[in-house]
Amino acid sequence: MTPRERFLMACNHQIPDRVPIALGGTANKFYTSTMEKLLKYYNLNPDEVVMEPAGFKFIPFHEKLYQRLGVDTRMVYPQTNTAKMLEAQRMKSSYKTIWGSKIHFNDSDGEWAELGVGLPLGHDDLTLEEILAYPWPTPTKDVVKGLRRCALEIRDRGDYAIGVYRVFEAGIFGVVHNMLRGMVNFFYDLAGDIEIAEALLDKVLEVQKAYYGVVLDDVGDLVDFVEIEDDMGMQDRPLISPQAYRDIIKPRHKELIQFIKSRCNPGIKVFMHSDGAIYDLIPDFIDIGVDILNPLQLGAKGIDLDVIKKNYGEKLAFLGGVNVQQPFKGSTDDVRRVVREAIDCLASGGGYILGPTHNYPPDVPVENIVTMFEYAKEYGQYSAS
Repeated sequence: MTPRERFLMACNHQIPDRVPIALGGTANKFYTSTMEKLLKYYNLNPDEVVMEPAGFKFIPFHEKLYQRLGVDTRMVYPQTNTAKMLEAQRMKSSYKTIWGSKIHFNDSDGEWAELGVGLPLGHDDLTLEEILAYPWPTPTKDVVKGLRRCALEIRDRGDYAIGVYRVFEAGIFGVVHNMLRGMVNFFYDLAGDIEIAEALLDKVLEVQKAYYGVVLDDVGDLVDFVEIEDDMGMQDRPLISPQAYRDIIKPRHKELIQFIKSRCNPGIKVFMHSDGAIYDLIPDFIDIGVDILNPLQLGAKGIDLDVIKKNYGEKLAFLGGVNVQQPFKGSTDDVRRVVREAIDCLASGGGYILGPTHNYPPDVPVENIVTMFEYAKEYGQYSAS
């Protein structure tokens, strides 16, 4: 079975030969320091690393390492941010985004970065006229430079499942409060000046559709899934009430998803990343056309893998669920335990792609990361379960 067949069977709630393994997407990445340890472990050439713009950081990709680990997915990364971001990340300095605010990097991995430094629309007396007159980003062909060639090379190398990484640092909701307005001001807008809030959301939706449109016109016929992102949860509750989500954010998420699906081949899967306590929003995600939910953040209120699989496993596929935080700082037995728990809860009947609940921390033993991938291939065999 090819990696792509394995991935698509799982997404379609069919049973492949083993649980597919994803890497390189949202909340599922190696940092540069982690990559360096893995290349040394496997004695692979570090000169073959390619740095890719992934949201608000650059991350490393190494084809031979992905092959050694048995990864079934490959990503193509819209070139929304330039090499100036990579330079700022390496120098632990600041980078001005296309939104007009800055990102400040506190480490060269990009693990800890401050978003929304110098918010351009963060003042208290923001007007509708200012929003309409703001110089909103517009895509150029540079966004897809090399993307189609990359997708074709991926398919030729091994028929992997190909995904499009999200086009921006955050989603519609997240861009407004992280990059433009600030969370406090935007939440005041949502509560007291809905015209301002909706004008901001509509402009960001318009920009996101424009960028996804350029990307999918280039590679939409070659990819199997497309990522979107909006963190809608805290540890103990959604960031806004479920009703506010349904009234204000959900229609815009739905419009974006419908747009994405209209620009790709039939059967394309939309992958939604949303951290935190988002259990109460899962029916809404299903309703708007989400196919794959990520990352199932263990420890957040309501994120019980057994319950989520029982209640929503027939309508959603899941990517994530392996707790890579504290357990990965323990023993290899701890790693096997959390991998086994995720597979036991989520893999029955298909519908599960193995991945972490967060990006792999840079301070965990390299042996633990290796153990996760090796054990996932062993324990994730359906014929042996």
